[in-house]
Amino acid sequence: MPKVLLSSPVRGLQGKFGLSDVCYFMGKNGKTYARSAGAVANPRTAPQQSVRAYFTAASKAWQTLTPAQRAAWEDFARMYFATNDAGESVKPSGINTFVKANSIRQVLGLTVVADAPTMAPPAPLSEIEQVDAMNPDTLGITVTHSITPLTGLQVIVRMTRATLTGARAPRLTDFRFCRGVSPDSAAPLVASGSDLTFTPTIFEIGDGLRYGVEARVVRTADGIMSRPALGDFVKAV
Repeated sequence: MPKVLLSSPVRGLQGKFGLSDVCYFMGKNGKTYARSAGAVANPRTAPQQSVRAYFTAASKAWQTLTPAQRAAWEDFARMYFATNDAGESVKPSGINTFVKANSIRQVLGLTVVADAPTMAPPAPLSEIEQVDAMNPDTLGITVTHSITPLTGLQVIVRMTRATLTGARAPRLTDFRFCRGVSPDSAAPLVASGSDLTFTPTIFEIGDGLRYGVEARVVRTADGIMSRPALGDFVKAV
């Protein structure tokens, strides 16, 4: 388990950041560790190493912020992230929000930003639907939303492998960026009712197999994401 060294005034990190491709931070014996959020066979895969590097860069960037900048991130977290995606109350954290947002910006190929957002998080997609007649290595979704304008917004998409049986629902811990930890896993937000297509995907889903998709709207200016829109689909090739 990799150890994360944090210097004052950062006292520690703990908890998941909503990215199961990534890791979560935990405290133990007065030290902070980064740990994979899901059970994997090889904890040193290229995607995991990339994400750890993004977390490290964002964590180090937090240490360079001014007190006023940190306070602004804390205020933003208290205002918008006092609950998790399930609607459960959580302790809002400025550093968690900063690290998550700037990790997403790096996934999108962008640099770390220091200043806290001045706008509320993007509204979520109302619904996602599967586009049928797609190859096993192609993911197509139709997005429904009431968001305007579309400028400066992208949709970042994660998916699961096919479940072992049709009776087993996709698990939240199994989601991975659909085209790997790269900008290819996102696309500009399109008008409601339009389709987004991602190919080739990291997982091939055969005809009739069940799998999950998660789509979030992300504002590229600051890396802040919306709540997720989830799809539980059966592939139709």
